Amino acid sequence: MSSGEFNAFSFVGAAVAAGEGSGGRGNEKSLFLLPTEGGICLGNISGSKFCTKMCVDGRSCGIPTHASRKFRASSDHVYILEAETKAFCEPRLEITVLDDKQLALLLSQHFTKEKWTSIIVSMEQGSYPEWLLSVQSTPVKEDSNKPEPITSTMGVLGLRSPQQAVLKNGTFRHLSSVIV
Repeated sequence: MSSGEFNAFSFVGAAVAAGEGSGGRGNEKSLFLLPTEGGICLGNISGSKFCTKMCVDGRSCGIPTHASRKFRASSDHVYILEAETKAFCEPRLEITVLDDKQLALLLSQHFTKEKWTSIIVSMEQGSYPEWLLSVQSTPVKEDSNKPEPITSTMGVLGLRSPQQAVLKNGTFRHLSSVIV
């Protein structure tokens, strides 16, 4: 990581150390991002939360059940902190579509769990909060793996109707019978 790149875990770690990660503003919560270097327990807590403490023995935080029951967290997602030492498994937000400034702003926010859930669901559907778009330094990355809808392909191919085209393994078969 170059000196100009954003280190999100350092940012989150500082927030937790300051007492903000535990929802230091009443019922409000902040977000948790896994460190790229690992070292977090990730012990499964009642199926809906996971442990965010540092490992003390290389496998867990010292709680015996955490060594054998792990949550599969991803460093490409942020999670809502429930308290300083645990986070919710769901909802989670993929952060690969955000630039460093947006990620820093997102991690600095505090909302209730219900508000975070609403924000995350909206962002998953492509609707970003205005306060997050206002700091965008590069365009939000499009998902290049998303297939194009058949309707946009119809115009290019001059298809008469979608019922006449059969999509099979990413290609149309019997195309000669449907091209105008």
